Amino acid sequence: LSLTLPDNFPQGWKCDSNGSPTQRRSNSHKVDTSMLQLTTSRLQQDISDLFMDIGFDHVLEHVISTDELERDYGVSLSSENQEFLSLDIANLEQKIGIEVDGPGHFVNVINGEKEVNYEGGALKTSRGAMGWEFTANSQQQVNGPTALKHRLMEHLGWSVGHIPYFEWRDQEDVEDYCRQLIAKL
Repeated sequence: LSLTLPDNFPQGWKCDSNGSPTQRRSNSHKVDTSMLQLTTSRLQQDISDLFMDIGFDHVLEHVISTDELERDYGVSLSSENQEFLSLDIANLEQKIGIEVDGPGHFVNVINGEKEVNYEGGALKTSRGAMGWEFTANSQQQVNGPTALKHRLMEHLGWSVGHIPYFEWRDQEDVEDYCRQLIAKL
């Protein structure tokens, strides 16, 4: 068989003398030092736009690196600069962070019952948008990584507010909700 990789095959691979794909060694020694895979959700972007509309100056996805920790706080964690913390929405001057917490930031607590009773759900309209809301006999609680990140940010001098997705969808006056959140911080 005489198989070769197509010309448009992604970079990083080549064929050896036998025609088998092998990983190509790069001449550059650049190392990806980001521990983060950041994505900005539509909800996060909408909330950011709303904060701008009410005059809360901020950046999206503020990343804190080990170099910043050493420079600003005297904490040395690594000899190589690594990005390891981020805030969804951050006012850098006032050190106020807002986290938009989707379903992945929560665990369901089942209130000591052996089985979760999924009651089904209902079609719900909120601020002109319709969607299905599932219901169950459980409560949502912040998960461990989210709680740890909050504690780390507070120890670094940040005031961090959270907007849980299930709380946001029930708001009638989202501008007032955002103003009240900032006032608490």
